Amino acid sequence: MRNWIQTVKLDTPGPELEPLSPTRTLRRPIDMKIGPDGALSFIKYGDQWWNNNDSRVVRVVCLRGNRAPVARLVASDTAGRQPLALSFDAGTSNDAHGDLLKFVWSIAGKEQTAGGAKFAHTFEQPGSYEVSATAIDATGATSMAKETINVGNGRPTVRFESPAHGSFFAEPDVIVLDKASEGYKIGAPHVMRLQNGMYRARGPA
Repeated sequence: MRNWIQTVKLDTPGPELEPLSPTRTLRRPIDMKIGPDGALSFIKYGDQWWNNNDSRVVRVVCLRGNRAPVARLVASDTAGRQPLALSFDAGTSNDAHGDLLKFVWSIAGKEQTAGGAKFAHTFEQPGSYEVSATAIDATGATSMAKETINVGNGRPTVRFESPAHGSFFAEPDVIVLDKASEGYKIGAPHVMRLQNGMYRARGPA
């Protein structure tokens, strides 16, 4: 069984094949039937011969007319200390009909002057901000993508100060894990003992 369904166009000089829903994995489609309403129904059998948790009945309906674009938003970061200079990219947004998209950017509900797929902004004050990009196609259909930006405190970078990476131990060695984040200690060192080839936690040192 194949993981696809092909559609055939017969009103061309030669039959043309196009995949049905090429962005989706159909998982062994079988038993297709077109109902009186024109909808296509089929079974996604699943990857195995039995006991498939991903089996299901799928119904495909053709929606005529324009479809709204799909907005996508990527931020260069989502948290940090102020002033926090970030860039945003909605370039992966797409439209099923191939329309050129326009974009409206907003921060905390306030529309910004940028109108392209890319946008940059510096957050001067601490707080939580919702950044949104609204994609608009040629007919005015819209779709919105959002990202929450937390300004005032960056993410900690946690590391082990000891033992050194690649250290060797043998039973019954006791290992003290000493942690730090951006130069600050994180709680008390943690003790582990190697027993029967496995490390057993013993709590703070």
